[in-house]
This record gives sequence, structure tokens and C-alpha cells, in this order.
Amino acid sequence: MEGEILEKLKIESTAFWKRLETAQRFIMITASILAVTLVFVGVIMRYVLKKDFYGAEEIITVVAMWLYYIAGVYATYKKDHIKADIMHTFVSNKRALMIIDIIVGVITSIVLACFAVWGVQFTLWGLQRGALTPALKIPLTVSQIPLTIGFILMFFYTVCDTIKQFKNIKNNYFQGPLSVTNDKKLKGKKLNGEKFDYVEQTPEGWKITDNIWARYFNINVGLNKGGINPSDLILANNKSVYDIHNVTSTGVKVDKKGKYSRSKANDLDGDLVPDSIKYSKPVTTQTLINALIKTDKALELARKIDQPVKKIRVFDFDDTLARTKSNVLYTMPDGTTGKIDAATFAKEASNMEAEGAQWDFSEFSKVMQGSKGPLLDVAKIIADKRGTKDVFVLTARPADAAGPIKEFLA
Repeated sequence: MEGEILEKLKIESTAFWKRLETAQRFIMITASILAVTLVFVGVIMRYVLKKDFYGAEEIITVVAMWLYYIAGVYATYKKDHIKADIMHTFVSNKRALMIIDIIVGVITSIVLACFAVWGVQFTLWGLQRGALTPALKIPLTVSQIPLTIGFILMFFYTVCDTIKQFKNIKNNYFQGPLSVTNDKKLKGKKLNGEKFDYVEQTPEGWKITDNIWARYFNINVGLNKGGINPSDLILANNKSVYDIHNVTSTGVKVDKKGKYSRSKANDLDGDLVPDSIKYSKPVTTQTLINALIKTDKALELARKIDQPVKKIRVFDFDDTLARTKSNVLYTMPDGTTGKIDAATFAKEASNMEAEGAQWDFSEFSKVMQGSKGPLLDVAKIIADKRGTKDVFVLTARPADAAGPIKEFLA
């Protein structure tokens, strides 16, 4: 999954961007040829012909200035410039390095902006003075202009790169649920026996330009207890990681044809699975294998006559363990507000929705005016004698009602 997240800026697709690069390459090649030619001619004239190449130093200086600063621009564009970077030596956390790179980009942009402004002022000052070289009378601004252009373009490319870094951080940071089972798969052993741990770290060799999903879908995680099924991780647009990034549990990219073949293969594998454990959605072959392994284990245990008897006692909360006065609140299009009980909601909800009713179920996150239900004492007797290990409370209320329910039952 390398290189997928690095977004191009719109300007990078323009003719201006491409022509700017072409111009830099032309200037560098031309200046390099001129510099070598001038030095070669100067050596021949001085040591072979015993003559002086009058003004050669002035021409070479102009050529060298253009070559030096445009080469610096091109190195900034290609990110091949020399960096005195010690942070990457001492900091191993990739997330911290991302932030450091952003800070460096911002500071560099500010410094280059100052140099660009100074370069413009310096060139304008040279134009006003009209200074010339002593021998060939070449305007000094000819060698000052590349300095100004160089700093401006270095600033331009650094700003573009910093913006892309921001985009990468935005694309590589998200929050979402990951089951405990899948989270444990981020730590284990590689095929060579070495340990890996991607719980808080990205895989070895991962760069900011790579996709952060490589942390979850790579060869090490993919071969650890079946890996993580990319079809199970649903993103904000209600599409799975597999739908959007076309990646398998081991990090292999697949095209449309490959996805179709895998789908057909999974369907064939699914036909071999007993109806009792069939999935309602497409799953990977490894998921099916894991399901069959669990089924075999369950059947093996079920055949043993000495297996301990396990029980489960389930009590519905509303109208069984408790009676409450929780109501459904509503707001009509004309601003009218009110509340109805659960029984009325079951009967009238569809009619009221047709009239534009907006619902508010916040009271069901609380236990409103709670009183004992018909089986509350029975449940407490069981809990006192046998504990609550096999006792479960069933409710259709939202998850945030768990606290108030526990408090009421305590």
C-alpha cells in the first residue's frame, strides 16, 4: 500500500508546473555545458596557446550563479537537497516525525520567504545602481537575478511540500472502532520468528507518503490468526476499506478483475460452509476457515459427555425488571413539541413521521421514575445465591443507558 495517500496539489497537474521543471532542467544543462566549455577553453588558451582568456572569470561567475541557484531549486523540488537532520536518528516514532517534518517545513518556508524578499530588494538595488563587471561590462544584475529567482522558487516548492504534508497527516489520521480480537492481531511473530508490534507503531519502512492502512493490512498481520478482514472495517461513507482501497488482509492490491475473481472464489468457498454458520455478507476465505475451526472445536466439546452444564438467565429490563416513565419526545414541523409513551410510539410512529415528526429518545438513556418490575426480586435472589456470572439484562435502550440501568439494579 505504498505511495497511495500522497495527494497531488491541483497546481502539480498544470502546464505551468511541468514547464517550470523543464525550464530548470534546460538552464542546468545549458549552464553546466557552458561552465565546462569555458573552463576547458581557458585551460587550452592559458597553458597551450599561452594566451589570456580575457574576462573568462566574469562569464564563469554568471554561469555558475545560474547553475548554483537553479540546481538548488531543482533539488528542493525533488527533495534531494542535503539536510543536516538528526531528529530522524534519535526519534523512531513515525507520528512524531510527521509533526517534526511539518514544523521544519513551516520554519523553512518562513526563512525562505525572508530570503526571497531580500533577494528582490537586492536585485532592485542592483538595477538602480547599474553596476557593471570591470572587464566585459556585464551588468551585475545578470548574476543577481538567479539568486532572487532561486529563493522565490525554493519558497514556492517548500510551501507546496508542506501543504502536501498537512494533507497526508489529515488522510492518515482517523478514529474508528477496532475489535479487541483484531487489535491483538497487530502484535505477533513474523515468518522468520522475529516479533512485530504495530499496536502503536507503523510497519518497518513506512513513510508519510504511504497509506496508514498498511499498519493493519500487511503480510505480518495478515498471517497472524487470519489477519483483519478489510471488508469488516466500514468507513464514514458506509463503504469498507476493501471497497475503497482494494487491498487484501495481507496488504496486496487487487484490481477490478482480481476483486471479481476473489468474490467468485469466496462464493464457492461459502457454499461449502454449513447453513448454521453461514455469513450474511461476503467474507474472506480465511474468515471461513476460522469459522470452521471454531465449529469443529465446539462440536468436539459438545460430543464429550463430561462437559460441564452451562446456563444463561436473561431478563428483559423494561416491564420485567423495572417499570419506568421514559417517553419518546417529538417535534413537529410547526414547532409543536410533546411526548408519547413507548406503546403509543409503536402504534403512531409511522403516521407521525409522515407528518414530519422528529424524534428524541434521550429519556431512554435514563431510568425515569423507575420502580420494581415483576421479576426484579427473582433476579436478585438468583444473583445473591449463584452470582451474576450467568445473569444478563436484555434491553433495546441505547448503550449509554448501561450506567443508569446498573445504578437502578444495584
